[in-house]
This record gives sequence, C-alpha cells and structure tokens, in this order.
Amino acid sequence: MNKLITMNIAQNCGLKIPDYEIITNTDQIKQNDLSITKAISNGIYKVVNNYSFYSYTEIIEYEEDVKVPLFPSLKMDLIKKTIEIRVFFIEGHFFSMAIFSQSSDQTSVDFRKYNHKKPNKVEPYKLPASIEEKITDMFRELGLNCGSVDLILDDQNEFVFLEINPVGQYGMVSDPCNYSLDKKIAKYLINGRITEN
Repeated sequence: MNKLITMNIAQNCGLKIPDYEIITNTDQIKQNDLSITKAISNGIYKVVNNYSFYSYTEIIEYEEDVKVPLFPSLKMDLIKKTIEIRVFFIEGHFFSMAIFSQSSDQTSVDFRKYNHKKPNKVEPYKLPASIEEKITDMFRELGLNCGSVDLILDDQNEFVFLEINPVGQYGMVSDPCNYSLDKKIAKYLINGRITEN
C-alpha cells in the first residue's frame, strides 16, 4: 500500500494524521523541528546469517550548515503520545490493543525496539464508536475487509492514524489480549461471518 495515499484517504474519512512532507535534502530539516522519519513504503525486515535488519521509526537530528542530498524520505511531526494502539479489523469487527510504549525510553519512539528486560504493558482496548466508524469508512474506500491499523492516542486525547497493514498480522494483538483470533478467522472462512464466540 502507498502510505501517502492511505494517509490522504484516512484524512478524508475524518481521521487525524500527523503533518508530513517528503524531503530530498538535509537542509529541509529545521532546527526546531520535532520530527521522525519512517519508511514511505514497506519497511525492511530481513534476517541474514543470524543478523536481523529492520527499518525503525527514528527521530531526525538537526545538524547546522549540513546540506546533503537524500533519497526522497518521509518526514513526519513527532506526536507526543500517551499510548499506541494496534487494531486488527475484519469485516467491521475491531480487536484493539493498547501499548504503553512511553514507559521505556527504548520503545518510546518505536515500540518494536522491544525492551525484553522490562516489556511494555499491553491490554485490550475499546476504540470510541466514532473512530471505529471512520476506520470502517477507510477500509471501505480502500476496498479491504481485513487489515491491521496503527494509531496513537496523543497528549491531547486525540486519536492519530499512522498506517495500515493490509496483510493483517494479528498474533501480537490476539495472544496478549486473549482474542483467539485464529478461531474467529477460521470460523469466518468456514461460515462467511465473524461470530462473537
């Protein structure tokens, strides 16, 4: 999925998104910017000879008088967040998990930099109906009936859309929250509908 098109669709469906721009030179990074960079398209996840390579979300560091050409890169405002929310969506049903990633400096920008010594607290989360409605509209607009959504609850108590994964990885939401999504998906494939049990 094209992340930029998806964010535009999310915004048109009424979801808040971070301010962003595509930059091609380091001189587009301003001194007082609080910004992050992340992959425009799918990130890198590769294991070679027992070494893992990932593309993480990173804070952009300002350097004075540095002008270096860049491959077109996504620069987004750094959102002050209280929690991150991962949502698995299937046929209008929501299975959400809150991640308290701010409890560790290691995970505060990107929770995938797991703190294995002191893991982030996670718990089931219920989105407001108005946010679920906007996400449903977004999935309809994209022609999808299933996928995973990344959101942030910011320090102003507003939900901010980050991205959607149409592959719909759900294990990291299902297991900690006891959603038993394997069974729900299997029943959906058999019966053509999501059941509560």
